[in-house]
Amino acid sequence: MFKYRKHSTTEADNAQRSLDGFARSGNKYTEGFKYNNRQSNLDLSGKVDDEQKKQHRTDEQQEASFPGLSVAFQQGKTMIDLEGIDEAPRKKHKKRRRFGKLFKRLALASTVIVLSTAGYLTYKGLSTVRTVFKGNGDGSLALNQNIDPSLLKGEGDGRINIMLLGKGGETHPGGELTDSMIIASIDPFNKKAALLSIPRDLYVNVPGFWSMKINAAYVSGKQKAYDQGLNDDQAEAAGIKTLEETIETYIGVPIHYYIMIDFLAFEDAVDAVGGVTVDVKSRVYDTNFLPTYLLDIQPGPHKFTGPEVLFYVRSRYTSPRGDFDRAQRQREVLLALKDKILSAGTFANPLKISGLLDSIGKNVHSSLSVDELLAVYNIVKDVQPADIKSLSFVDDTLLVTTGYVGDQSVVLPLAGPNDFSQIQEYVRSNLVDGFITKEAATITVLNGSGYVGKASTATKMLQSYGYNVTQTADAPTSDYLDTIIIDNTNDQKPYTRSYLEKRFGVTAVDKSPKPGLEAYQSDFVIILGANEKSI
Repeated sequence: MFKYRKHSTTEADNAQRSLDGFARSGNKYTEGFKYNNRQSNLDLSGKVDDEQKKQHRTDEQQEASFPGLSVAFQQGKTMIDLEGIDEAPRKKHKKRRRFGKLFKRLALASTVIVLSTAGYLTYKGLSTVRTVFKGNGDGSLALNQNIDPSLLKGEGDGRINIMLLGKGGETHPGGELTDSMIIASIDPFNKKAALLSIPRDLYVNVPGFWSMKINAAYVSGKQKAYDQGLNDDQAEAAGIKTLEETIETYIGVPIHYYIMIDFLAFEDAVDAVGGVTVDVKSRVYDTNFLPTYLLDIQPGPHKFTGPEVLFYVRSRYTSPRGDFDRAQRQREVLLALKDKILSAGTFANPLKISGLLDSIGKNVHSSLSVDELLAVYNIVKDVQPADIKSLSFVDDTLLVTTGYVGDQSVVLPLAGPNDFSQIQEYVRSNLVDGFITKEAATITVLNGSGYVGKASTATKMLQSYGYNVTQTADAPTSDYLDTIIIDNTNDQKPYTRSYLEKRFGVTAVDKSPKPGLEAYQSDFVIILGANEKSI
């Protein structure tokens, strides 16, 4: 049974009032509820306006933001508090990794629901979908079947990167903060996908602004546009652009499209199809979820309304595995919602279809066009669960830690403040370009510059992009001034050739320009010269 029960005196005294940004106003959910307008001490909603007033700070003031870090971090003492960045304790490493994968698959499930629903409705010619999917993104060449290699800017253009954003919306405190940020990166040529979670408290210097948590980048860009007198659509575009530039700068991922969903879309979609039935695996007993009432859900099948299912998927504080239990519940609900949406009972009911369209139209925004949407859907539907890679900065490789800026708890690169090199290398090595993977070219790197270690440095850099470097050695002579690339494939691996030419700034040749190099029979042989500046 699904119950809201008023706290006893003891329960009320003992309950921690961690609000997790949940809505505290109005009578939307259950008549007679009393909501508290308090906000979490990490909620930036009350700080964003103050930040906007600082737009004219000098560069020196902006650069001074990082010295506010805690003394312990500055002295090299990393305060590793994984629970502070929404992860499980280290001692549960194996379970954390397993449930982390469930969370990332949840994100792909969200994408599939949006894509499959909109794909079906687009097929039926319903105009609301065209209102949501307007097609104002930068676009991805990887959606095309036959691509001229010369059109690709560099490694990474052989993937489709969609920024999945979740926000609370107008009815929630801090509703414009993007508290859920996941990059869905799709390799269309090898039918693989990766889901990269961005910590919402990651502390970055937002281009055009100053240092802040990354979840405030979108609303900062949006508010600045409003201050300049721009309209709603222009302000939305400015906010998205600010967040895209921030992610591209610090994470190193080019963003081609975005999908923004708020909590109302989730609630309304559930209500539009008549609710969803979920088999609750274990009791959910949360004394912290509401200030006056506790949440008590017993095991067994439950049919949830939209508001009730939002309670269910957002509760975490008294769950044994915290966020991981919550992620598992979210996955269960999304799968139930997907099944309900695709059921004959829904598609045969015009009223349910109309309600579903309304929920999408009001609360979902995307830069995908309808044609791009269908193209992505046709790719994603063929990606198998085993081919979905789950990526986090705290899973197999610990890349971030927590620290303080003033009294704010933030997430910071473990390498040091503003040093995102390890994070970018990790991302590159896991989001390998689809063309590089497909062609699987072998590469030999030779040092002809006379500078010790140059070939090793180049090899490490190439491997971080997914290139298959099979040999690293000194060239027969060390008198090369300019780098040379030899293509032994007779141009049979044109995408790798094009990427290498762009990376080293030279045109590949088909024959060795000097004697002594014929012995190297890799697909590509790179001889580094003294003038090489890319490494």
